[in-house]
Amino acid sequence: MKTDPTFTKSVRGVLILTAVYLFIYQLWYTLSPMGLEPVLDGRQNIIIAEKMYEGESFNQPFHRAPLYPYLLSLAYRINVLDLPEHLVARGMNSFFVLITTFFACHLAWLIWKRKYAVWVAGVAVGCNPVILFFAGDPLDITIATSCLTIACWALYRSYRSRKFRWGLYLVASLVLGAGMALRSHLLLITVLMPVIAGLVAKEIPFLFLMTL
Repeated sequence: MKTDPTFTKSVRGVLILTAVYLFIYQLWYTLSPMGLEPVLDGRQNIIIAEKMYEGESFNQPFHRAPLYPYLLSLAYRINVLDLPEHLVARGMNSFFVLITTFFACHLAWLIWKRKYAVWVAGVAVGCNPVILFFAGDPLDITIATSCLTIACWALYRSYRSRKFRWGLYLVASLVLGAGMALRSHLLLITVLMPVIAGLVAKEIPFLFLMTL
């Protein structure tokens, strides 16, 4: 697929702006009292990730979706700078904010084909104070948001093609499944997605049954 130069230039500018804004915010948050040590849900994610990293068993059930702590435990293995756990989580979350921003920009481009749409969508996501707030702590919502954005992008691309594209449908299914393992709130969307995709593909009726 050939990339339009207008989109490439616009999304590059959005991502640079987002990266700078992210860096400034994360630096400020790291030096603030709130950013010195994770608490509550963030602390629980850190504890679970440490146990996974050390290969320890759990003495009692934990009430968190398991994928985010597992991803953190993988990040610990490549932590060559020996950074504190919450800084590793902060860096990983920042990376996924950029991923979310990119796919939001591309989705806006697919819909409107205007560079201002790319900028508005990118700034609304990448420089969103709420998104940045959650990216500062070891919480699963940041990566789950990336999964939901990628799924929306894949399904819209399939819809635009006016036919049922299995590759895009598979991408949407996998990332929504991962999002559900990150954040259980995505369970309802994951269950409804085959039905919605089937209805979109109503011009080929048998696909509706196959998606179920």
